[in-house]
Amino acid sequence: MIIHVDLDSVAADFEAGFLRRLREKHPDLPYIPLEDRTTFKLREQYVPKFGAHFREIIKEIETEPGFFRSLPPIPGSIEAIREIARKHLVYFCSAPLKETQHSAAEKYDWVEEQFGGIEWRKQLILTFDKTLIRGHILIDDKPEITGAVVSPYWEQVLVDWPYNRHVTDKRRINYDWSNWKEVLPELL
Repeated sequence: MIIHVDLDSVAADFEAGFLRRLREKHPDLPYIPLEDRTTFKLREQYVPKFGAHFREIIKEIETEPGFFRSLPPIPGSIEAIREIARKHLVYFCSAPLKETQHSAAEKYDWVEEQFGGIEWRKQLILTFDKTLIRGHILIDDKPEITGAVVSPYWEQVLVDWPYNRHVTDKRRINYDWSNWKEVLPELL
């Protein structure tokens, strides 16, 4: 089987990394606790709640050199992905940020550093349209993935986050990957 795994908020903890940088750079600004996040995109919740100036604050953090490379791994994700890769073809399938030149290169660096080898870099596919990628399963946190292909070749399995809990018609892996073997028994 071919398994595609998103990076941000699936293997790399984008939410924790963003909150850490927001609190470090702007300790006096309000923030939204993870359990209260209701939208996939930060801007869609922060800007209406705290004002238009948050658009630039979010952009400042996301486009900062080193941001993507410094994201902590999601607990359990690396071990689970390595175990899946022992029996199946695993590719990371991620969309770089359009606003920065750093995110694409840093995603390659993150994969190499966290998974321990340059051979893992070869397993990274960067695309703005995941529907064009062939595979059997796409593990992702985005509630709805749309693009040029109306019915992608893969089945989407969600990684559970507060902002995607309204989706009830997809298999769901816990944030910490603790239940992946029960959710995806065909990968064992």
